[in-house]
Amino acid sequence: MNAVDQKVVVISGGSSGIGAAAVERFARKKEFLPVIVDLNRPKDSSSHAGYFQTDVASEESVSASIAQVIEQFGRIDGLVNAAGSGGGGHAHQLELAEWQRIIDLNLTGTFLMSKHCLKAMMKRRHGSICNVSSVVGLQALTGATQYSASKAGVLGLTRTIAVDYALLGIRANAICPGYVDTEGVSHLNSPELQWLRDEIASFAPTRRIGRPDEIAAVIEFLISDDSSIVTGSTMTCDGGWTAGRHAGNILESDGEY
Repeated sequence: MNAVDQKVVVISGGSSGIGAAAVERFARKKEFLPVIVDLNRPKDSSSHAGYFQTDVASEESVSASIAQVIEQFGRIDGLVNAAGSGGGGHAHQLELAEWQRIIDLNLTGTFLMSKHCLKAMMKRRHGSICNVSSVVGLQALTGATQYSASKAGVLGLTRTIAVDYALLGIRANAICPGYVDTEGVSHLNSPELQWLRDEIASFAPTRRIGRPDEIAAVIEFLISDDSSIVTGSTMTCDGGWTAGRHAGNILESDGEY
């Protein structure tokens, strides 16, 4: 495939976690050119077509980076908004600065990246956006005040973009992962916290924590033309977490059924 026919996919937060898994998956497919936008430099320089150091919470930084992407590659076909941060706290104790930090990274960052990539997509009347939200954007989790609010906001933003830009050939969808085995939960791998990892895994009917590559597969589908009729959707990638709670099942028995 000629490079001019490859789809340029910008991945914010592409240096780690789900974003890095998405970069790796796109890099394996000859039809995509993954470009990383992140504050931190990626460890593997061979997995991407370009890296632009960016603070997604700063419009000046985002605008400059996206301009550089367009100057170098000439187009933007896809955007994956995976940059963000976790955070917890109860509302009556939460400092405004900590609330604002998470909102800026998770919600404002998604907005700013979308805003500046949309301008490039509109010129070509083509594009696909995949925003990484969370199951906590769908269901509350105790002590996740600002994180839950930011991820719920991402879902509203996604739907609005989908409706506003549909006739310009631009799609927008969101995914809601459950717990995923990324750097952010690596502390759960210690023997002392195995009990907590097992408890978290038990939240989902599948009774396991997801893998980054599993989430990346869903992202690729939503960015690709295989999902051309899909826009404004929220896709859960949570092992059944939001479908219902597991309370024992006859299918677990060793007998016949």
